[in-house]
Amino acid sequence: MKTEATEGTRRQGRINSGLREVWEGFKLLSKIDRSLGRNSIILGFLDAVVPLLAVYMGARVIQVLTSGGDIMKTVLLAITVNLVLTLLAKWVNVQFDYGRMEVWRKKDAAVSDKLMEVDFEVLEDPRTHEKLNWLRETEKFFDYGLAAEAYYAKSIVRGGFTLLIGAIMSARVFKVPLPGVTIPLFLQNTVFIALIAGINVWCVKLAQRGVSQLDELSQSEARSINLLFSAYWPYWGDYSYGKDTRLYTQKALKSGIAQVPELLGNVYARFLGYSTSIGVKNAAAQIATMGLVYGFVGVKAYYGLVTAADIILFAGTVTLMMTGLTDSMQNYSKALLNTSYIKVLDEFLNLESERYQGTLPVEKRDDNEYEIEVKNVSFRYPGSDKYVLKDVNLKLRVGEKLAVVGMNGSGKTTLVKLITRFYDPTEGEITLNGIDIRKFDYQEYLDLFSVVFQDFKLLSFTIAENVAANTTYDDKKVEEALKLVGFEERLRNMPDGIRTYIYKDFAETGVEISGGEAQKIAMARALYKGAPFVILDEPTAALDPISEFDIYTRFDSIVQGRTAIYISHRLSSCRFCDDIVVFHEGRIVQRGNHDELIKDTEGKYYELWSAQAQYYKEQEIDVLL
Repeated sequence: MKTEATEGTRRQGRINSGLREVWEGFKLLSKIDRSLGRNSIILGFLDAVVPLLAVYMGARVIQVLTSGGDIMKTVLLAITVNLVLTLLAKWVNVQFDYGRMEVWRKKDAAVSDKLMEVDFEVLEDPRTHEKLNWLRETEKFFDYGLAAEAYYAKSIVRGGFTLLIGAIMSARVFKVPLPGVTIPLFLQNTVFIALIAGINVWCVKLAQRGVSQLDELSQSEARSINLLFSAYWPYWGDYSYGKDTRLYTQKALKSGIAQVPELLGNVYARFLGYSTSIGVKNAAAQIATMGLVYGFVGVKAYYGLVTAADIILFAGTVTLMMTGLTDSMQNYSKALLNTSYIKVLDEFLNLESERYQGTLPVEKRDDNEYEIEVKNVSFRYPGSDKYVLKDVNLKLRVGEKLAVVGMNGSGKTTLVKLITRFYDPTEGEITLNGIDIRKFDYQEYLDLFSVVFQDFKLLSFTIAENVAANTTYDDKKVEEALKLVGFEERLRNMPDGIRTYIYKDFAETGVEISGGEAQKIAMARALYKGAPFVILDEPTAALDPISEFDIYTRFDSIVQGRTAIYISHRLSSCRFCDDIVVFHEGRIVQRGNHDELIKDTEGKYYELWSAQAQYYKEQEIDVLL
């Protein structure tokens, strides 16, 4: 007995947990799109009422015909009420269908907003990308996502109201006992309801098993196919891959894409097999249900205990109740499976920033008298035991041009991420004018920096919008920034000047630009911002030697007296800087100007300089310098 009670408690707990999870899914849907959540309930109610009302009005017409009455008035009332509710249901359904399409955009907007506000270390965390990829892939197969959640909610609400209203409408038939049956009326009704319920419980379990099989199919083979297709398709759809795919990977891409139809055919054949099996068994269950219903009410009608109108009302109502129950339970099962998607999405949207949120305002200074100092800073990335930076001490003097050099992986770019507070130091601190940078308002602190990272991105908007990083901009200021970085001549050849679109994603007249030209636009964007600190991470990597030399000779006018940090592995490009810091394996190993550092023949700077210089002819080095 104790074991049975325990098992019963566990079963009840699973039911409560399932209901709670489905409810949480509906709450998230309503949070993302309140109107869609509301319409799913309204439409579920109307979808339950309209067919039940049609059954009731049909029975009412039969009753009037057999007992006498104003048949025209009854028919007119039936038509009017049914028409009004049907039109209302159609209107709500249009809003519902539009909302299901719109909720994709609203969900994507919510995810994008969260990506913009979470800590940068969360953004770089591979687990974040795994979650986002999982959400995208599960949306594409077998009814996952918020749009599906709205449909499930509507079906569950429809089933609930169908059962409630149907029970009220069919109550009269249950008040009349079966003729010739000696068992009490209560037991007669109990046996009948138990038989109907048993058939439908079997249907529900069948549906749950089928849904589980389909889910297993979607989580294994179907999702793998979708990943395969997603991996290959961008190379066909993006024209920028055209040259490489033709030269190297066209055959591989074709063979990869060619696998998809065959694999999909196998998956959908199995999907059709599962669905057909479920459909046949459901049809058999419905036939059995209708046989019981018509037998139950037919015997009573034969002996004159109920009217023809009662037969129509009872048979139609019970059929709708059972169909509604089966449909709602099937969709409840699917909603339970969808909770895995809901949980991941909800977890992502509720990510909280773990970075200390400072509140101090950053002093606005017209003279740009800001000084940053890196004090005993060591850093390792989250989840790693290896230090990327170790015991770094560095002071950025006002108006100074500082070059940071070193081999790849020596910690140069990581230093920039710490200075801009994308990450906080594992040990030590970074100060602005003597105050720990963590104490400042984060957005105000970021406003101090204009940064061009080596993996910068441009958007397929106009040149001006890319430079201003905004849809509104100052024309003269945009043109001046482009002129400073040497883009003036190229700009004169643009069909619409600074309003020329780059790339062809949004405009047929869009212009393709080279890597060096893109780099100049990115540098112009940094200058347009007008921040007191300018950080350039490999800013001339895509430029030809002449353009590179042009940038160097005008570097003073480009940075316009602001504090500048220049990161590069090309040592020949660092002589214009006041100070050079040499990184090696996460530590500062040397500091000084070029003339001082080159004299230390045992130093890392001399080693790097000598290794690079051998690839240039003497006169080429002279030109570059």
